Amino acid sequence: MSTATEPRTIKQGTSKKLRLLICKNISVHLAHPVGIACITLLPIFAFMYTQLDQVINIHTPISVDERKFGLLDITMVRVSSIFYSPFNKILDEVIEDMADSLGTTVIESFPYASDMETALQQRDGFVGIEFEDKLVAIDKLPSELNVALRFPKHFRSKKSTMRSWPDTLFSRSREASETTPYEYEGYLVVETKLFEALQLGQNHSHITPQINVRAFPERMYMDFSYLGPLYSKFSVYFSFIYMAPCLIVGQQIVAEKQRQLREIMRIMGLTVTLNWISWFIVAYLLYFIPTVVVVCVMKWCMCPASNFLVLMLIFIVFILTLVCFTFMITAFVTSTLMSMTALFLMQFISFLPYLIIGIQHKNIQTLVVCMFMNSAMPSMFSQIYSYELRGVGLQWSNIFKHSHPDDQVSIGTILMIMLFTNILRILVAIYVDQLNPGDFGVAKKWYFPCQRTFWCPWKRPERRFVDEEQPLQQSMSSRAQLNESDLMRHKNVIIEAHNLSKTYGEHEVVHDFSLKFYENELTMLIGHNGSGKTTTFMMLAGVLAPTSGNISINGIDMAEAIQKGQRSFSICPQYNILFDELSAYWHLVFYSRLKGYERDAAEAEAERYLTVMDLLDKATIRVEYLTTSMRRKLSVCCALCGNTKVVVCDEPTACLDPFTRREVWKLLRMEKAGRCILMSTHFMEAAEFLADRIAIMRDGELFTYGTAESIINSLGPGYRLVCIGDEDCNVDEVTEFIESKISNAELESSIGFELTYRLSAQQVHKFTNLFKGLETNMYKLKLSSFGVIAPTLGETFLKISGNSLSQKHTEASLEKLQKWVGNPVDSQELRYSKKQLNEWQAQLLKKFRYVWNHFLLYILIILVPLFGLLILKIMKLVYKQHNLVEIDPTDLSVYQNAIVVRELLLPVDEDPLDTYNINNKGIANQYEKIAMNAGATVTTLESEGIVQYLLNNSYVDVEGFTETYVAAVTVSDTITMWYNRRLNHGAALSHGLILKAIAEYTSGLKITFRNKPRADSDLAVLIEQSNLVAVIDTACLMAFLTFAVSAFVLLPVYENISDLRHVQLMNGLSLWTYWLAQLVGDMLIFMLIIVSVLLSWYQSSANVLIWLGVLLFFFAISALISTYLLSFLFKDPGAGMAYVLAINCCVVLLAVFAMPLKDDHVYKYLHVIFLILPFYAMYGAVLLISTNSGTSTPCAQVNMKAFCQLHHMCCDLAELNTYKYLLSLFISGMFGFALLLLASRVLHLRYAIKFGQASTQGMYAE
Repeated sequence: MSTATEPRTIKQGTSKKLRLLICKNISVHLAHPVGIACITLLPIFAFMYTQLDQVINIHTPISVDERKFGLLDITMVRVSSIFYSPFNKILDEVIEDMADSLGTTVIESFPYASDMETALQQRDGFVGIEFEDKLVAIDKLPSELNVALRFPKHFRSKKSTMRSWPDTLFSRSREASETTPYEYEGYLVVETKLFEALQLGQNHSHITPQINVRAFPERMYMDFSYLGPLYSKFSVYFSFIYMAPCLIVGQQIVAEKQRQLREIMRIMGLTVTLNWISWFIVAYLLYFIPTVVVVCVMKWCMCPASNFLVLMLIFIVFILTLVCFTFMITAFVTSTLMSMTALFLMQFISFLPYLIIGIQHKNIQTLVVCMFMNSAMPSMFSQIYSYELRGVGLQWSNIFKHSHPDDQVSIGTILMIMLFTNILRILVAIYVDQLNPGDFGVAKKWYFPCQRTFWCPWKRPERRFVDEEQPLQQSMSSRAQLNESDLMRHKNVIIEAHNLSKTYGEHEVVHDFSLKFYENELTMLIGHNGSGKTTTFMMLAGVLAPTSGNISINGIDMAEAIQKGQRSFSICPQYNILFDELSAYWHLVFYSRLKGYERDAAEAEAERYLTVMDLLDKATIRVEYLTTSMRRKLSVCCALCGNTKVVVCDEPTACLDPFTRREVWKLLRMEKAGRCILMSTHFMEAAEFLADRIAIMRDGELFTYGTAESIINSLGPGYRLVCIGDEDCNVDEVTEFIESKISNAELESSIGFELTYRLSAQQVHKFTNLFKGLETNMYKLKLSSFGVIAPTLGETFLKISGNSLSQKHTEASLEKLQKWVGNPVDSQELRYSKKQLNEWQAQLLKKFRYVWNHFLLYILIILVPLFGLLILKIMKLVYKQHNLVEIDPTDLSVYQNAIVVRELLLPVDEDPLDTYNINNKGIANQYEKIAMNAGATVTTLESEGIVQYLLNNSYVDVEGFTETYVAAVTVSDTITMWYNRRLNHGAALSHGLILKAIAEYTSGLKITFRNKPRADSDLAVLIEQSNLVAVIDTACLMAFLTFAVSAFVLLPVYENISDLRHVQLMNGLSLWTYWLAQLVGDMLIFMLIIVSVLLSWYQSSANVLIWLGVLLFFFAISALISTYLLSFLFKDPGAGMAYVLAINCCVVLLAVFAMPLKDDHVYKYLHVIFLILPFYAMYGAVLLISTNSGTSTPCAQVNMKAFCQLHHMCCDLAELNTYKYLLSLFISGMFGFALLLLASRVLHLRYAIKFGQASTQGMYAE
């Protein structure tokens, strides 16, 4: 227990405070074991899900021996049709010659390239040949030709892998087959035959030499291709791995701000910055624990060649970014509900740049991607994958190098950008937190960084305090100035308030408040509700900034050094602000240590206070389980512990029974020695029992100040004289007699034989004569007895406060009250139907009022699908710009130090008659000239064979970085072109170079062939694309539904923990009505969500929208009922929303993993069981109809009824088996509702039994 001899100021080092706060944050999290389990285990399980195939099957790299490839037969492709433009007689002859050599019978010409492109897509032409439109009027072939070959974007021959013509230069993985898309898609054969036809048209006597096609030989390497699916799945699901931990940590941070705990600690000397640092450390540790496991498993499964410490560095920077991201978002909100919403949405938005742009981003796109953590991480994973494919892994030596020639930035650069953006996030969090500190904090102006005091806080203005006694005397009215200055002059002033005012908008809550508070005194502040007491206390404590005026504590100006002034400050607010998860003993130890006590002293302090307040047997019980009176006593002890110099208690005895109230009063009276205690109360008895000085506030102003006796004597209503008369007593005679003795006496009441007079305290010297006169004339005045009652503080307060209440307000209040009071006729018992109608109206009104109070949350939920529609439009625009990229394969300027190898196998002695060798030699020389003009280095081999040379000199580690072997040619009696398989366009590059050389040498033609992909028209490709889009659409919709449904747990949890549900049930409301009204109200809101979802799917067919609407309706019923069931598990609405969201996400992940296995003979029974879960059934149903929609759309586009008849999922939505999902949703809803009623009945009975026992005990106690 604190005593006057103990030191009042105990300095606490910053490091000790930080350690104390870290322990506090860890204790708060440990008090939520489910939350700790989610934070530590969910990231691990989610990551293991992405690596499940590797964990089960344990794939290992395969050693691939040195490979030498044979000749490719490019003529195996059948060209079914040729479209070309523009129509011209010369070009027509060329195309006919080409078609004859290919055996193609379908040829069609078009006047313009755009017409040809339309026809290619509508009729699925095999290839389009696009000459320049200006050639429409030529009569002979020009010397320069630019020809574009139009093939579909996606490959016909590789439909299952969805491969397409890439717009990058280098391949990230090695093909197992020696073939190339340019071969099996028909590009090389079309290019060759078109070239021969053009040559023939230009020079009829020329014969094109035979050209063989071979791939570069390759060294022995380790094949890590099994890593591809692992990295792909990990990149997609990465944003969900840390979703639940982020929501839970953010919810705890905001909960501390929402419950004003942070501000209470700040009043007790803790800086907000230190609190942020403590949360930073704890959040980092919580994220770090599962991250270590994730990195270890990642090293084993995905990164066998990478350095573990480098991988750890990447995740260290990521969790640092995650913490900064969490802080930035939580700074904007003061509600746990909005924190859940904002964190979930921003996590998803952080993944959008990667989802839209992908890993192949350029220029400014790179910066955009790296600024979003959930997009930057997949970008780094793709580079790690490239390092692993090369067998070198990510090392310290290559962290700032590009893993792939097509990369724009290195991993090290991305990490540096993430660190820089973390600085921005922290600055934004600090800035916004100053603007939005919560309901209990002091918000700064938005321009506070531009103020001088922000940059130069040490330049303090001169003190604004004047003479100690003058402010008090000037601020009070004449009737409130009490002659006590002589008594106060020798007391130590602890707090001095000078002309304090506080205005909210145009309403002035406190006006010109000036007062001094002294040591060893308890000053009581009393006043009617709304008089400004709490606001005054908050200003004195530094919680609220006064609009005008100033405060000093121990001589420290609070406006200049608020933290220094608050070191000796403690507060017991009007409402209990405690850590519900922790014990009473922990609170007292924590606050004692926060105020400077060592652990042993703090523990002894806690035990003493618990003993005095009779809480020792409840010391280890969580605060949330304590009664209201116990929590109130604990709040008072928290304010008093630690030997605090200044203690402010705002109505500390509210909600306490008389006995407990007396205990608290005794404690405060005992503790005031050496302290300055400020207290407000509505109990006048407490003011008379405790107060050394009393200050009365009225309408925001200090009305009077002094001792209880002086206030009563100066402002009291006076003494009451009560006279008991006989039956024939004459009131007028008694009144006349009393007025003759005391002129200003007033008859206050006359009830029966009892007369009450009010006598002024200023006339107390005349009371003796009055009493003597009454005793003498009792018989004459017909009085049987009389007595006098001294005025009380309560009567004085009523007199002061009553004068401030205008009569019109009183009449208005009575009139308003009368409207709510029914006539006797209306109070009769209602009919059952009318009663039911009233109950439903009340329940729906309650629901809609709750929604209105959380309007922003629900409007965000409703608008999210439309926001997703906007993102989809943006994605389509981006894909439209980058999807169809025209490629010039022979452009060597895009390669780093391009090298071309030339091998000449011609006889040394030329035979003048050997035209083939002479012709080939000329072609070889022209080939060299073209390559050198393009900027390449040409290496001519004379002794070493080209195969061995390429094996000895072509290194994967330098290819594309310092040098690139782009092409090679062997010239003998035939010509063999060699292409680099690691180049995406290597075959077309090498083939195009040799064709250029042949054309320029033999006929003088300059021909450039370009690969210009067109939009897809192959039905199978379109269906596969649509199926992929269907999977993405389903995943996005389910992610939204998990978030939307979780918001509906808020009201049930709140009514459960506050016992509002039990109160309603005990007042006659039936369980059926309660839950059905809850369901109907939520369904009305969910109907708006359904409309929003259907609007976002507006491009789907009418049948799909109908099915989706029906599914969403039944899903809403089933999911809401399951959410109501889950609400019984939680004791905080925000935490409940986070956990429900996590549970729903887990069910969706289960559906994603298990739904493809539903036809397996082992799994099909589990599939039937899982259908009872609403999210599982909904995922299967939505995936089915969206896949069917994606299938029917291409069918309608190409108008191929025959194919539709062969494809069982094509064009006929009515045949889909969605009824089982609807039945599952219906059954789960009915079963869940029955279970809900049963659980509610059991819990209600337990509450009724508990309530009854408590009432019985209370009755016996009384």
